[in-house]
Amino acid sequence: MSMKLGTLVQIIRFDNSSKNEPEADHRSVLFNTYSKIFVRSRQKQLVPVDSLYSISSTSNSDDIIENMGTEQIGPSKVTKLRELNLDFALDFGASPLPENLLAIHRFGVWSFRNDDGTRNRASPDCFWQVYNGDHVTGIVLERLTGTGDSGTRMWQGYLKTIRGSYSKNLDQALSACVSWPAQTCIRIRNGGVESSTADRGVARPRFYRGPSNLQMLVFLVKTLKRRIETFYRVSFRYTSWNVGIVQAPISAFLTSSFKPTIRWLPQSRKGHIQADPFGRSDGHRVTVLFERLDYLHRKGMICAVEVEDYASFGDPKVVMELPVHMSYPFLFQHAGETYCVPETNQAREISIYRALEFPTRWIKVGHLLDNVRAIDATVFQHDNRWWLTFTDREKGGDAN
Repeated sequence: MSMKLGTLVQIIRFDNSSKNEPEADHRSVLFNTYSKIFVRSRQKQLVPVDSLYSISSTSNSDDIIENMGTEQIGPSKVTKLRELNLDFALDFGASPLPENLLAIHRFGVWSFRNDDGTRNRASPDCFWQVYNGDHVTGIVLERLTGTGDSGTRMWQGYLKTIRGSYSKNLDQALSACVSWPAQTCIRIRNGGVESSTADRGVARPRFYRGPSNLQMLVFLVKTLKRRIETFYRVSFRYTSWNVGIVQAPISAFLTSSFKPTIRWLPQSRKGHIQADPFGRSDGHRVTVLFERLDYLHRKGMICAVEVEDYASFGDPKVVMELPVHMSYPFLFQHAGETYCVPETNQAREISIYRALEFPTRWIKVGHLLDNVRAIDATVFQHDNRWWLTFTDREKGGDAN
């Protein structure tokens, strides 16, 4: 299959002037006012049609794209769309599409919605998860099927709901899913998506209705309450992390009734947290490297502690410290040597260290990657290749 990313997409812009929208509903006046004043998403912007590079390669697309409402799409425009021989189309409208549009592209018409389909509340995007205090916000990229009011999931993901801000919750969702069409193209090119999936459609919400004025008042009270709680928590409390040992296989944690007995590493003093443990076993002794963070100075260092027979702890000692914050001392062994890849995202590099005398003496032997603020870099070998995974701090906590 021959597919060239960047020249596949025809964007169809449908007019959302429907009587079901909040703008036309007096019961949603507060929501509309709040959205216009306070919802400032960095990811959602109005841009000129001619600036969209994805349609620039199609010379006869302008007369097809301009502000098409569903009732305006006549046979001539459908014919022109079919003649473009596109692989797929993206639909950003809220109203169902005419059925004759869904089959003219090789891989159909794709559309985003912000829920995972378990609750019939896809609109407004990412609002109801904040309103109800849900722990996660689901996002789906689906291929529209039937008459455009059902869809087949092609890509889906979940994000931690930012319960104190509708604007931020919307922004993170838009940022997370912006690359999904391109990633889906790669899957198609690799044979991972079928060209015909119409028989597995799932019903999608049919109406776009904003929260009522009463619901908006409740939402504002909830948001204010959560922000006060956040301010109190940040100002007067701190999160305490620690390293513990459980004498059980990791699979035991998959059992909901499992209540482990944990032996905690003694904390040096109040205001320190200990996290990100990695261990190397030598018989009855396990050497654990971990991060110790001083809340006062907001700077972490790498410490080591000996654990005898999974029971008694030795005295922790600092084994790696730099002028920048250090954490996540990922350990691995190769060719008889022990290596560590600690997180040093403030230095904008992923460095690798080799133990000269484990665990107290280390030498820096190289850079795996430069000019990146990598979080939790993890190295592993698979199919005779070495792989590196991490989270890019500058692209957000979910950019892996």
